[in-house]
Amino acid sequence: MNAEIGKLMDQLCNPDSESSVSCDLTSSSVRQVGAPIDTALYHDLKTLAAFYRKDENCIAGELLTIALKEAFSMLSEEQREHLKVEQISFERQSAERHMEQQRYDPGCT
Repeated sequence: MNAEIGKLMDQLCNPDSESSVSCDLTSSSVRQVGAPIDTALYHDLKTLAAFYRKDENCIAGELLTIALKEAFSMLSEEQREHLKVEQISFERQSAERHMEQQRYDPGCT
């Protein structure tokens, strides 16, 4: 088992743990993701959340964060550089769309 997932499960299962499962649903540094998962795993997640009295979205978010970090760590340096270029391009396009939406048109045309 991944060491980070093991640490997360220890925190989840131990209510006296100094660092509990964090859950930030409102910060501007957090984005909500809707992702399809197998029905059986969804029910397992709901059960886990109910049993430990934690928010299912927070648990899923923590697990997804760990998985994404591990996935990116498996990429070659060349792949990471390519993704960085794509990320910069995506952010530039997003900023341009935002600026276009914010443009003031006094004639309302």
